[in-house]
Amino acid sequence: MAFREQAEAILNASVEEIEEKLKSKENTSALEDIIANSMLGRDFIFRGFVKYNKLFERLEFVVNEVREVDVRGEMERLLGEIEKLSAKLKE
Repeated sequence: MAFREQAEAILNASVEEIEEKLKSKENTSALEDIIANSMLGRDFIFRGFVKYNKLFERLEFVVNEVREVDVRGEMERLLGEIEKLSAKLKE
């Protein structure tokens, strides 16, 4: 479950821009175009929490933060963690 700010970050457009695009096209391909042009080929990290929805009897993930993956940054962070663990094992 994502709210306005998170949805705008994922779609890389404001709600107003998306509404305009949807109104300007008469067919259902407008939504497909928005998704294809904004999300295709991008990876995201979602932060949030899981809650139980009693009405539908299922778990839901509520998104608090969305950010695009910085591949180089993630690799450097993981390599740093590996080096720390490796150093501890050698002690």
